[in-house]
Amino acid sequence: MPTPKGVVARAVVAFDNLSKLYIEVYEEPDFYNFFACTPVKPGGRKPKAPSHTWGFAQGRAKDLQELVEKYVKTRRDCSQKVVKTSVRIYKWELYEKLLHTQPDVLGLTKLIPMSNLPYVPRPRGDVYLPPGEYLTLQQRMDIINPRRPR
Repeated sequence: MPTPKGVVARAVVAFDNLSKLYIEVYEEPDFYNFFACTPVKPGGRKPKAPSHTWGFAQGRAKDLQELVEKYVKTRRDCSQKVVKTSVRIYKWELYEKLLHTQPDVLGLTKLIPMSNLPYVPRPRGDVYLPPGEYLTLQQRMDIINPRRPR
């Protein structure tokens, strides 16, 4: 069987009504869209685009095998019973590299706490609020409808 283009690893979950669920890891994943999930109806073809994605941010699993195990555990009481699961990893080295990549390299932005930022005076026209201050109603209206200089 030829390896699919752009797919590093794939898990297939088969149900008793002959439908399947494909969970795939692509070559250039995002932190929030690491696992791509595509359901396939019985007798249907696999669509080109995944229906939804799972990322590391949701805390679902550390790798594809663990994700499939957690998914099967949650499907025990549903009407569609899981019949078979299979996990194929096409490119081991790239898969391991993606799993151990730092989150900021995958696209997770680093957040800086507001208390650590230095105070920088802004030009007169901009509104700058130090942490913990609020705008009055008049200040909000001035931002929306700025006054013309006389």
